[in-house]
Amino acid sequence: MQEPSANTADVTFLVEAWARGDDEAFEQLLPHVYRQLNQSARMLLSRESSDHTLEPTELVHEVCLRLWDFVPAQAPSNRHQFRRLAITAMRRLLVDHARQKAAEYRGGQVQRAPWTEALMVTLGQRLNPYNLVDLHRAMEQLRELDPLGHDVVELRFWGGLTYDEIADVLDTSREAVRSKWRACRPLLLRLMPTADA
Repeated sequence: MQEPSANTADVTFLVEAWARGDDEAFEQLLPHVYRQLNQSARMLLSRESSDHTLEPTELVHEVCLRLWDFVPAQAPSNRHQFRRLAITAMRRLLVDHARQKAAEYRGGQVQRAPWTEALMVTLGQRLNPYNLVDLHRAMEQLRELDPLGHDVVELRFWGGLTYDEIADVLDTSREAVRSKWRACRPLLLRLMPTADA
């Protein structure tokens, strides 16, 4: 998932140029980060229910379109902020898609699955649309309670980043990231609705 080190300077330069309003820099940036975004998309979609209709390439294209809409004042100022922005955009797209699916399922075809400690340990089981929307809501509550914890969970679960990568993005230690990840799992579990909610 890490960018090749040879590209790091290029990515940083292009992100900074885009932040200054250079639209061509954004177009040049995409080939550098496309593979990374595609890997994140594949990982996230593998956790979705089997009837998911999005393909990884389609999700990445939608993320790129959303990122394109950022005006320079909102653009990230470095490659780490770009990565966070892309992961957040991916999360929001998946949640929007899940909300649409949940609306289709309101006839009772799909029920919320109960959140268990085992699920929260890995956050790795397949999530149906209700679960994905529930997780998003819990994440928004987590942002209020523990902003750093929110960022760690978002980068780990939604971005598929390692502890070391998250520490790099958040400019903190690997141990701080690992500690936050462990602390936030039970907190998220408490924020989840029950299966019959």
